[in-house]
Amino acid sequence: AARGPQVARVGSAEIIHLAGKRAVESFGPCRAGQLLVVSVPLRPEGPCEVFDPRRLRATGSLAIGPDGIVSARQLGGRRRWDQ
Repeated sequence: AARGPQVARVGSAEIIHLAGKRAVESFGPCRAGQLLVVSVPLRPEGPCEVFDPRRLRATGSLAIGPDGIVSARQLGGRRRWDQ
């Protein structure tokens, strides 16, 4: 698999997936309009939106589209198996 960030655009948002400590450490400051999905905890430098493991445990899977972000938790509520 390719190393480094994987980037996708949805509308005006830039979605960046960072896998592993090295990728997170080498990523510089983020900016508004960026959404980071990371595999390790991250305190970003900048005004981006971050989905790290802790936040993803709370939201469940995400659907990201031109109309925004919708989480599995928003659609299905809390289930016994994901508490």
